[in-house]
Amino acid sequence: VTAIMDDGTTRSMGTIKYRVRPIPKPIVFCGSASTENTRVTPSEMASATGLGCKYGNDFPFDVTAKVLSYNITVVGPNGIIHDRPSTNTNMLNDNDKRVLKNLRKGMKIYLSDIYAIGADGKKVKLGDLSIIIR
Repeated sequence: VTAIMDDGTTRSMGTIKYRVRPIPKPIVFCGSASTENTRVTPSEMASATGLGCKYGNDFPFDVTAKVLSYNITVVGPNGIIHDRPSTNTNMLNDNDKRVLKNLRKGMKIYLSDIYAIGADGKKVKLGDLSIIIR
């Protein structure tokens, strides 16, 4: 830190060392389901429109991140009933929404290969999200 003195000269007022920490990975969510809430009702999932991500409450800055792409697989009592590979969007397509509107207790949704762009502009791979319908 420097200061300009009354006589016009510049004087060092001292130095301090600090460390810059990287921005953490955001937390992914779909409707009301997230890594913190993996058991949701069929109606909660039926209202979902896409995937989002946010930084945890322990991250003190007001910055955003956005999901870029993901895979979705829905498993019913007789096996896989819906499996869509990655698309370059964070939104559910019409077929995804149709499947989510017909979920029943015990079915599972797997969201995998989730990529997002963080507040620092870097593309990051987020953890998978497994959702159980209760």
